[in-house]
Amino acid sequence: MMLLLAYFLILRAMFAVGDCPENFYWDGKECSACSGCPRGFGLKKSCTKTKNTECQKCYPGYDYSNSTGMEECIKCDTFSNCLPGRSKKVQECTIFSGPICDGCEEGYYHNPVVGCEKCSPGCDARTEDEIQACTTKHNRNCAPKRVRPKTPTVSNDSIGRGHPNITGNDEDGEIPPLRPEPVGSKSTQAPEENLIVLNPWLWVPLGIVLLVVVTVPIAFFKRKSRVIRRTRVEGDVHTYNTGQHIALQEQKTPLITEGSVDVQNGRDISSLAEQGDPFEPSHELDADPEGVVLDAPKPSSEELSRQAGLDRPIKDLTIKEKTPIITDLSGKDGQGYFYWQRVAEELGFQEQSRGWEGVQNPVENLLKTFGEREGSTIRGLIEATRKAELTLLASQWEEKFDTSSRDETTVSVHLQLVQGKTNDKFTSVDIPPDPGKENGANESVLLTPNKGKINDKADSDINVPADTGEETAEKDIADTAV
Repeated sequence: MMLLLAYFLILRAMFAVGDCPENFYWDGKECSACSGCPRGFGLKKSCTKTKNTECQKCYPGYDYSNSTGMEECIKCDTFSNCLPGRSKKVQECTIFSGPICDGCEEGYYHNPVVGCEKCSPGCDARTEDEIQACTTKHNRNCAPKRVRPKTPTVSNDSIGRGHPNITGNDEDGEIPPLRPEPVGSKSTQAPEENLIVLNPWLWVPLGIVLLVVVTVPIAFFKRKSRVIRRTRVEGDVHTYNTGQHIALQEQKTPLITEGSVDVQNGRDISSLAEQGDPFEPSHELDADPEGVVLDAPKPSSEELSRQAGLDRPIKDLTIKEKTPIITDLSGKDGQGYFYWQRVAEELGFQEQSRGWEGVQNPVENLLKTFGEREGSTIRGLIEATRKAELTLLASQWEEKFDTSSRDETTVSVHLQLVQGKTNDKFTSVDIPPDPGKENGANESVLLTPNKGKINDKADSDINVPADTGEETAEKDIADTAV
C-alpha cells in the first residue's frame, strides 16, 4: 500500500513539473516564478523547469548590472561615452553603473581617428601667437606674429658720425636691423607695406575708384533701358494717334447730308464739302485761342499692352493678364487631368510637365517655359488650347486679346467730339428717320461751336427726299431750336 502511494506521488510530481509555464519552475510544492538577478549581480545559469535562476556578483571595474533581471553583467566600456585614450572620467565603473567621461584630459584633444591625442607643443612666444587653445574639440593652433614696428628716426647729432641714433621700439622691444643712411638725410623711409597700413587715407582714393567702376555701368544700363522703354511707348502712341486720324477721315463723309442747308447762314453744306473738309485736322486747330494744346487723349498702359493683339509674345504678358489664364488652366477634366497638362502636351512640354506637378504654380512655369521659346505668342497658346479640345477657353482668350474686332465706332465718335470742340465751323449729325413721319424724314442737325464750345443756338434742318414712285412733292421743313 505504501508503495502504491509513493508511486502515485512520484507520478503527480512528474505531471506537475510538466504543467509549469515558461519562466516558472517546480519548487516541490507548486510552480513558482523564476527569480531575477538584483543590481550588482548578473546571470550565471538560467531558470529551468525544476531549478531557479542562479546569479553571480559583477566584478568591480570590469562589468556592472544597473537593473534587476535575467541578464548577464554588462562590461564597463559597452555603453560608455569615454573616448579611446586619455579620457577625462568623472565617474568610475562600479558593479552598479558604468563609467561616465567628460571629453579628454587636460593637454589632450579628440582626434576622430585615434581618440584622445596629446596636444601640440606650445607656441613660440617670440615668433608665434596662439590663435586657438587646445581643448577637447580641437588642437592648439599657432600663427606667426603680426608685428607692426614703429618708424625709426635718426637724431641730428648722429648724422655727422654716420651712425644714426634709432629711437622707438616695436611691441616686443626688438628693433629691426637698419642700414646706415648716407650723410645729409634727415629721416629713414618706412617700408612700403607699412606705409599703406599706417596711412589709412590711401584707401580713400581706392574706394572712390571702386565705387565709380561699380556705379557707372549700372547707371549706363539703367539709362539705356529707360531710353528703350520711352522709344517703345512713343512708337505705340504714334500708332494710336495714326489710328485716330484714319477713323476721323472715315467719319467725315457720313456726317454731311446731301442737300442739307444751313438756315442761319443760308449756305449749302454740300458746297462746303466740295471746298474742303471742315473737320480735317490741321495745324491751325492744334491749339485753342488761349494757346492750350488740344491733342488726342493718350492711350492708357492697358490699351498699349493690347495693341499687338494675338501676336504679342507670351513673355510680355502682365500679371493682370496672366491671372485669368492661370485660373482657367488650373481646372480639371472628367478624367482628373489638369487643363494645363493637356495644353503642355500640345506645346511639346510633356516631359517638363511631369516635374511641375508638385510645384505651387505649375501654370506659371508653363507660361515661362513657353515664353522662352522663340516666336511664342498668344496666338500659339490659343491654338494649342484649341487642339487640347478646350475650345471655350480658347474662344474667351481670343476675344480678350484680339484687338482687330474692337468697336471702332466708339473711338470715332469720341474723336469727333474732341475735334468738334476745337472747330469753329459747322458739324452736321444725321438723325435716323422717324417711323411716325410720312415717307420717313431724314433729319440732319447742324451744330455751330463757338471757340471750342457749342453755340447757344443750334440749327436743325429736316430734309424730306422725294418719292420717285408717287406724286409726293419734296418739302423742306426748317426748324430752329433755342
